[in-house]
Amino acid sequence: MIKTILQSSFFLLVGNVFGRSIMFITNVFIARLLSQEKFGEYMLIRNTIITLHSIVNSSSNLIIIKEVAIARKNPKHISVLVTILAVINFLIALTLSCLLFYLTPYMVEYFFLGKTSLINILYISSLMLFFSLLASFVQNLLIGFEEYQKIALSSIYASFLSLPIVFIFIYFYAQTGAIIGVTLYFTIDFIIKYIILNKIQYNVITMIDILKESKKILLFSLPLLISIFISSLSFWYARTLIIEETNSFADIAIFDAAFQWLTIIMLITGSTSSVVLPMLVKADKKNKIKIFKINLIINFLLSVIIALFFIIFSTQIMSIYGDNYIKGGNILTILAGTAIFFTISSIFNKWMISHEEVWIIPIINLVSSISLFIVLHYSFQSPIIKLALSFCSFYLISSCMYIFYFYKRSKIL
Repeated sequence: MIKTILQSSFFLLVGNVFGRSIMFITNVFIARLLSQEKFGEYMLIRNTIITLHSIVNSSSNLIIIKEVAIARKNPKHISVLVTILAVINFLIALTLSCLLFYLTPYMVEYFFLGKTSLINILYISSLMLFFSLLASFVQNLLIGFEEYQKIALSSIYASFLSLPIVFIFIYFYAQTGAIIGVTLYFTIDFIIKYIILNKIQYNVITMIDILKESKKILLFSLPLLISIFISSLSFWYARTLIIEETNSFADIAIFDAAFQWLTIIMLITGSTSSVVLPMLVKADKKNKIKIFKINLIINFLLSVIIALFFIIFSTQIMSIYGDNYIKGGNILTILAGTAIFFTISSIFNKWMISHEEVWIIPIINLVSSISLFIVLHYSFQSPIIKLALSFCSFYLISSCMYIFYFYKRSKIL
């Protein structure tokens, strides 16, 4: 069982690493090319897209993986499911992208210090949002089908095809070029994954089948959508509060440079826990507990080891972005510790979804978000220090509440 988890996780991790490497290299390159203020502007735009992307993807990805894993043995059912999910996700991606495009002038005025030079970049970002959502949707389907090797290969192809294009656009068009380059990456990534998915054959389905399955999916998705909306919006709004407090993008540039390294731990542990979800929904009660414990131990140890490495070499890591970012070493230290709590929270979250106990999740996220803003408001630290501490408080409270709930319910251990 451990071998299966690690082998499947390895291929998914390879695919995610190649995809994230584009983002990571892009961010380092633009940080060294632009001023700290300009890099901060760019990162806030990227985080705006990531926030909107997370609200949709994080509320649906585990459902997609879970339902596909259950339905894959029934050709008719899987046909209904994939069709419904494709239509719903396409409409959501299109609607959200159009909404971002329409609201861009207002967002710049109220959340981006009124810098009108960012309007065109945000317009382009709406297209990035559209294709990134579609690419994530197709990848979630492939995870449900447990096609981990194909995911890895598609990400490798997309990365090698996109990296030269991204560099060229960044070099000649700076901020705008970075957004265009990343948008092209998501477009290429979606096309390659879609070609792979399209090779799967589906049976003929009826409208009655579609309507019946749609109701089930939407009802199950609602609490997850609420919970992700709460957490993602809280993280994004916390950043904008720091920008308003400092009246500058310079501090948020340091924070987001450090935050990139937190996402590395999220990426590694997320790959393992995503692989485990299809196994959980198919296993009996005894094996579910065994799988859960193995997953928890593996991911906890991984997060602690990587976090310690980031803490020890925090100053050297932040120097990659330039001399102005070295003082962000203490931010990286806090966020590295935060990653451990994130890992615990994420694993328990997937267990809840596999058992369809989803209504507790928005409650936990709401309480955690309240703790985030309490720390942000009452802390006497510097703006970016208290922002890092507020993120840490969110995942600390979240993981503690999950653990308490599980012991209270006596479902494990």
